[in-house]
This record gives sequence, C-alpha cells and structure tokens, in this order.
Amino acid sequence: VQFLVPHDVAYAKCDCAKGQGCEHIALAVYAFRAGPSGGVHTLGGAPAGHASTTVDATTADAIFEALQHMAAYGLAAPGTHAKLSAARGAAQRLSWLWIVDGLEAIERLADAYARQSASFHLGALAREVGEVAARLRAATAPAPVLPARWLLGSDQAAETAMEQVRLLSLGARLDADDDRRMVRMYFADPDTATVLVLDKTWPNETRNGPDLGQLFASSRMSVTNLAQGELITRAARRRANGALDLGAARGMKASLLPSTGSWETLPAPLLVRDLAAHGERLSKLPPACLTPRSLGAGIFVVAIADVQNIDCSSDGQSVTATVLDAAGNTLRLHTQHRNVSPGAVDATVNALRTPATHVAGELQRTSHGWYMEPLAFFAKQMIAVDLQRPAAALAPAATPGDADRTLVEEPGDANDAFAHALIDYLGRALLKGQRASGNSGHQVAQQAATLFMHNIAERCTRAANGDANALFDLTILHQLD
Repeated sequence: VQFLVPHDVAYAKCDCAKGQGCEHIALAVYAFRAGPSGGVHTLGGAPAGHASTTVDATTADAIFEALQHMAAYGLAAPGTHAKLSAARGAAQRLSWLWIVDGLEAIERLADAYARQSASFHLGALAREVGEVAARLRAATAPAPVLPARWLLGSDQAAETAMEQVRLLSLGARLDADDDRRMVRMYFADPDTATVLVLDKTWPNETRNGPDLGQLFASSRMSVTNLAQGELITRAARRRANGALDLGAARGMKASLLPSTGSWETLPAPLLVRDLAAHGERLSKLPPACLTPRSLGAGIFVVAIADVQNIDCSSDGQSVTATVLDAAGNTLRLHTQHRNVSPGAVDATVNALRTPATHVAGELQRTSHGWYMEPLAFFAKQMIAVDLQRPAAALAPAATPGDADRTLVEEPGDANDAFAHALIDYLGRALLKGQRASGNSGHQVAQQAATLFMHNIAERCTRAANGDANALFDLTILHQLD
C-alpha cells in the first residue's frame, strides 16, 4: 500500500486488483498506528513476542513425523513421498503457505533425484528441510518472538490479482537438464520494492543462449524481450512466494517496451548504493529462514562507481571482476561459461569494459566479501548476459603481465572446509538416512571438535547415531551461518 498524499487516505493506492478503497488500506493504517517505527504486528494489538495464535498440534506433528521419517530412512526410501504428500495436504488445509511451499520444494528435489537430474543438490535439500523445521519450531515455541501465522504463511493470500503494474526486468538465468530447458526471469516492482519471478520450462528442447531467448515465454512475448524490457500490464497475478503469472496478459492488457535504464530510479533496498549500509540493514532483519518465502529473495541492483579490474581465465571459460560502489565498498563479480549460456562470459567482459553503471543479480555476503554472479548489466543499454551471443574473438582482459594466468577461487580456510563438509553430510543424511551416513557424521564431528565447535560436534555425533532432532538442529544452524 502506498500513501501518495500525507494525511489523506483517499489517495492511498494498493497493488491489488481493486486499486483503491480496499481492505488492505485499512490494515496498513492500523499497522502504522500500531508500530510507527515498523515491525510485525497482529490484529488486536498483540506485540511480537506475545502472539496468542495457537498452532494446530496435529498438523505440526504430522509434518515433523514426515521430516523424521526422511531423516531416518532417506528421501528416496519407500514411504517418504507418501508422508511428505500427506503433510503437505494437511498444511494446505490450514493455509500454511510457507510450509506448503517448502514441502513442495523438497518433493521437487526428490523428483529431480529420481530422474538423476543435474538440478538436484544436496545443499538445497538440507536448506529446505532446515527452513521447514525452523518455521515449525519457532511457531510452536511457548513464547514465539514472531506471530505464528507470519512464520507459517497463513496470513498470506495464495494469489493476488494485480492492478496495472509496471515491472522492470532485472535479467534472466537459463538452465539445462538433458533435453529440458528452463528460464527464470526477474522483475522489479518499483511500487512495492519487491522482486517477482517468472519461470518457464520447455521439454524436448535443446536450443541455448539467444536461440532459446527467441521462444515465447508468455502471450507472444519472447524471453529476450521480457528479460531486457519494461512490462506494463493489468492482467498479472502474483502468488504468495513472488511467482508471477502472465497467463491472462493478452491483447491490450499488456505492453512491453525496451529497457530505458530505469534501474537508477529503483527504491531502496532494491537499488544498493552502499554495500556496507546494505549489510547493516540485513543484520537487523530476522533470519531468512523465518521471513516470508520469496523466489526473488537476494536479488538486488548494485550501482557501480568504478571497475577496478577484469580478469579472464586463459581458456576464456570464466571472468572475475572487482567493482566499487559509490562508498568505496568492493563487490566481486564472477561469470562461468556454461553450454546453455555460451555468450555470458563475453557479455560480462564487454559490459564491464563499456563500462557498466549497474549490475543485477543475487547478492551474497561471503567470508571473502560481497559476491555476485551477474544476471544483467546496464551499460548504455540493458544486457541480460545469459541471452547474448558469444563474441567472434575476444582477447582476455587480464592485468598486465598476467595474461596467461588461469583465475581460481581464493583458497578457503579451515572454517570454509568444515562448512562444506557439514552441508555435504547433512544432505547425504537426508538423502540416504542418518544410519547410512553415520561414518560421515562422526568425521564431521571430529572436524568440529578440532575447531573447538563443541556444541556442533556433540550434535553431529548425536545425528550420526540416529537423533533426528540433532540433525534438524544442524540444518537450522547452517541457515544462520
């Protein structure tokens, strides 16, 4: 809800289909009165930490039972799919949308594993299980810090019809799985400072890069045009997790224009001008595993003040660059060659040489600083890197005297090695069962003890011996690193 004129709700505007005069405006007024400085509030005035909403114990127990069965026997074991499906149905009946979304993600990973798909990742399995467990534990705690319905998603509309909306593309990511092609397109909604996501999959398709970009993603709008344009539509629908549906955007209900560099007008926090200030803002938020689920979470636009260096590997298969924001903070950009996006490396180098003024992508804070794998740049025009054609000839852009050096990732320390070992163990334990992965668990426990992480070592030992709650402890702790 936007209040366009101070002290006059007649000019308040909502992005739902009604546009004005909807119940959401009254709720927004109530929320600002209840908490002028922000926060989470419940109807009736119960502040965070004193939420009185009870959680259906039968449903929560059914979901925990499904997770415990997976921990004991593994994701691919007989009975696991049935228990997950039953748990999802129970959560669906109570509109626990974030739990339903998490369980659906686990079921998709099970399907990917059964198909021996490259889209299956052990880390993703551990992350999804950890989030579901964290939400249930937080919601069923004796004195929840956040309202249960906010943690579970029961206060969200499953789908919302949007009024006329202007969406600015932030690029696209292409993926391949044998003879299937997938694309995920990201759009910024300037009015709500959120990122919406449009997914499209083509079975029996082998085209890559710009050739794949010529396929229609919605109502005779190609992937390339959508991923590098500005969409104005009054027929979009937004799902609770930020998924965008343009199925009804036909005829005069939608128009698509080339991007004109409007990233500069994006509101904070979508547009990041100071990475240090952005980090401080993130540190004040609840853990990501307890906030509303969003497919576009972590996607930001960073304003580039200076390009310090561009390093290409000697074989041209990757490029890493260091750029600065206006406050002098460093951001490391990395693009790796993939067959599905053959021109991405060349497009990244060309955009940075122009030079680019903005970059969009998933912004991550690592032990080595800020890091991003670019989705798109703005450098005189918008460039969605995965959809560009490879240059006919591109000389490596390396620092002087370093032209033949192959750039490699910075070596990690013992903590990084332990983090990788832990996530690998957690994923395998959930995939094959705790008992089958017991040896790995004991080895990870020894690593933790060596690093004086005695609480984690104790939980690793318990998990290796079959304690499901200890395994869930570890998946949740991994979310908080």
